[in-house]
Amino acid sequence: MSPELAVALGGAVGAPARYLLDQAVPRPYGVVLVNLLGSLLAGVVAGAAPPAALFLAVGVLGSFTTASTLAWDVLDAERPARLLTLHLVPGLALAAVGFATGRAL
Repeated sequence: MSPELAVALGGAVGAPARYLLDQAVPRPYGVVLVNLLGSLLAGVVAGAAPPAALFLAVGVLGSFTTASTLAWDVLDAERPARLLTLHLVPGLALAAVGFATGRAL
């Protein structure tokens, strides 16, 4: 499979998954949940370095997580610093835990 096709197919999985999860959880916390889960899973993929990394990390997780929605929600929030902190601090911690988990696999 070509790298381009792997990314496109992954995007076709990740984007609807993000939309559905974001709709199920009140805003802006759906976006927080999506990005934290995506951080953890990206860490696992990076640590494990599976053959399907382009499909998983770039395609699925690239379209599942969302920097643009995060930026919009932070700019629109009553307490933007609090919302940004909810994304960044736990997100980095979860990515590190995921990376360690992926390396152990």
